[in-house]
Amino acid sequence: MTTISQTLKAVIGVIHVGALPGTPRGEKSVAELVRQAKEEARVYRECGVDGVIIENMHDVPYLKGEVGPEIVAAMTAIGIEVKSECQLPVGIQILAGANIEAMAVAHQQPRCLRLKYCCTSETTS
Repeated sequence: MTTISQTLKAVIGVIHVGALPGTPRGEKSVAELVRQAKEEARVYRECGVDGVIIENMHDVPYLKGEVGPEIVAAMTAIGIEVKSECQLPVGIQILAGANIEAMAVAHQQPRCLRLKYCCTSETTS
């Protein structure tokens, strides 16, 4: 596995993406969610963090174990734009337990990590 940071302990910022379209609380478009996530990524980069994680925290109630293609598509679009904005390693977490979907999102981005309960795996393109 590649090292995220040259320091002993990395500082990772978390971007809690707003409720995605198709979820009960989803009110914003993917474009609006991308703009918000990019702004948070910019702030984290300027503050000197070593990486960021994007997570669909506001998609409640969580689907257990898998999510639909609309979630994967939205998280992929957001992840690509966040990575482009901050140029840092980006972690992907799709709740609750949508691990295969998170790997699919991570696979679309170079040096993107799919994180699950403090265990990491790195995918490279």
